[in-house]
Amino acid sequence: MILDVKKKSIKVNLILFSLLVLIAVTIPTLYVLSERTFYVGDFSPASYHQRVVNMTRLFQASPRQAVEKLTESLTYEQNHLFTLPSVPFLWILGNHRLVYIISVALLYLIPLSLVLGVIATKIISFHPQAVFWTTAFLTFSLPTTWLPTLRGYPDAGGALILVLATWTYLHNRRLKFIWQIIIIGILLALAMIFRRHFAYGSLAFISAIILQIIKDTVLTLHKSRKIASYTALNPFLKVGLVGLVSLGFLSIVATPFFQRIAQTNYTRLYASFSLSLSDSIQLYGSTFGWGVWCLVLVGIFLGLFTQKNISSSQFEFIALTGFCSIFFWVFKNRYDSIQYTLHITPLIILSIAVLIWSIQASLEVKNKSIILLVLGLLLAINFVSGITAIGKIQYPLRFLFAKSYPPIVRTDHQEVSRLVDYLRTIASQQQTVYIIPSGDLLSLNLIHNAERDLYGRKNAILNLVITPKFDSRDEYPLEGLLKSEYVVFSTPLHHRLKPSEEKVVKVVFDAFRQNQEFTQDFQRLPVEFFLEQDTVVSIYQRIRPTAIPVAIRMLDWMQAQIGDRPGSQLDWIILGQPFPSGLQKNPDNSYRIFTHPADRFPNPTASFLYIGELSPITQIRGEVKFADSQCIGTTLQFSTVDAEGTSRQVIQQQFTPHQDGKFTLSLPTAKARYLQMDVLNYQPIASVNHCTLEVNALHIQTD
Repeated sequence: MILDVKKKSIKVNLILFSLLVLIAVTIPTLYVLSERTFYVGDFSPASYHQRVVNMTRLFQASPRQAVEKLTESLTYEQNHLFTLPSVPFLWILGNHRLVYIISVALLYLIPLSLVLGVIATKIISFHPQAVFWTTAFLTFSLPTTWLPTLRGYPDAGGALILVLATWTYLHNRRLKFIWQIIIIGILLALAMIFRRHFAYGSLAFISAIILQIIKDTVLTLHKSRKIASYTALNPFLKVGLVGLVSLGFLSIVATPFFQRIAQTNYTRLYASFSLSLSDSIQLYGSTFGWGVWCLVLVGIFLGLFTQKNISSSQFEFIALTGFCSIFFWVFKNRYDSIQYTLHITPLIILSIAVLIWSIQASLEVKNKSIILLVLGLLLAINFVSGITAIGKIQYPLRFLFAKSYPPIVRTDHQEVSRLVDYLRTIASQQQTVYIIPSGDLLSLNLIHNAERDLYGRKNAILNLVITPKFDSRDEYPLEGLLKSEYVVFSTPLHHRLKPSEEKVVKVVFDAFRQNQEFTQDFQRLPVEFFLEQDTVVSIYQRIRPTAIPVAIRMLDWMQAQIGDRPGSQLDWIILGQPFPSGLQKNPDNSYRIFTHPADRFPNPTASFLYIGELSPITQIRGEVKFADSQCIGTTLQFSTVDAEGTSRQVIQQQFTPHQDGKFTLSLPTAKARYLQMDVLNYQPIASVNHCTLEVNALHIQTD
């Protein structure tokens, strides 16, 4: 008899698991095959999907090199760790986007639903098998569970890692076992490595534990201060050990990544992406559905304040973690990308699970059947509203259900294809093309991905310039414009964020619309393209190089229009680069500049502009290093220039490969706006062959 029951239970489990797998394949298939678009933004194939494709190809060509590349990527802010589980799928089934998304659903969403089911059985002491599978399917019923994956994000993997840490913690909330401390510490670190924003998930996790410790301490104070002190001290020490394990794992496995995230102010870097508080509340409320939030609030109340069949102490941790995540994402960061909802989704799922089983345990059969039927219907409507175009239909109670994120369909698909074809025709010799971003309608990513979709990765020829889009994250657009042969301009200008956060885009749009001096080096071509939302695209072709004084005047105008310096803008800007040149900021705030010397006449073109603070007397220090001893030498020329680009004070120094390249120069910079550095030939008639060089430890001292 017992054996028959076990066999029946195993059979039920296999059937339900198979159904989960079927759903995990069916929903991505229906969603992706309904799309007709060229992907832009973070969910472009050139981003996560393309990285999996690249890693798959590398494993096929050389597994050893692939492992080396994967290991090396752990030093990046966005590593390739997430690609590894998906590689076998793409290797066997091909590199299509659908294969990638199905792999993410199978590898991350199914385990996520199962682990949440296990956690639910720790909270709800009532028919564990039924609780487990109800929670698993409830996970699949939320649009926010699916949408990050359907849009191409692998972030469900990070959410899975965090719920595994939660499961480990709930095994014993006092962290009685050392293996708990080690596993939790490693999992929290892995979540951060997997996707950087899960650092906030780890912080919410630790914060929830600390809040529970504080609550327990306060409750024991009335009994004995000594007991309360011990009650607090021991758990705090264990939490500290979890933190040490996590930091230790980060510092060993991904040292440069750990150093970078410790030194970078991400709040400032991504300030442009931060919504107003009211917009953030509205966004996160509507994304889940206000009706769902009402269910969640009832579930939280029942989970915390009713004891029947519910472990309130276990659910308390879920609620506190969720509250901390809500604080970080809804009130602090206020970012609008769909993947961030994964931080809050476990709270939503487990709260509704508590609600369902509280109803099941408390009410009469007739009443609870009706209520559960209505609840299931509401969740079904919410799901359809969230991931299909049906959600675009407006009706009086629409706000109760999830915001619609249907499959992406561009009605201007053919016109985008025509634009790509034209650009390939006029810029077939690797001429550089600058795309003025216009929201998601027109961007570098759009043209980049469209060309690869239309012609294949190997046949892509367009040389697209990296274009700034957001003030807090990017830099002045001058460098890209100076080296561009074509500029793609659209009107009206659309925005991804608030216009006040995209001034680095608007300043270029205004320059061409107002026919600023800089734009007179271009002429408009007699062809137009017509995109969605009545957007008209034009193309400008460069007819002459931009003179350095004109470039400086353009920069001065840009600075006046933009205001505060963009978040990633360095103190140096490349004005002219007849040969490939580059800038790198050193840890001590000095700079490394690598370039070639250039001809002196008619104008020096290997030119760099310092836009930082200047004092009446500025000291310039650095060291010139030559890549080849055959180089005759170079002359560094420093000039103070005003806002009109007029040179005021000039100083020069010559260098050869056979002398000490260190230098210290002083230059009066009173009334100067900028400091210009030109890397010239050693002598006017000297050859530039074999003259690759770098100016290292370049420091402008203004004290």
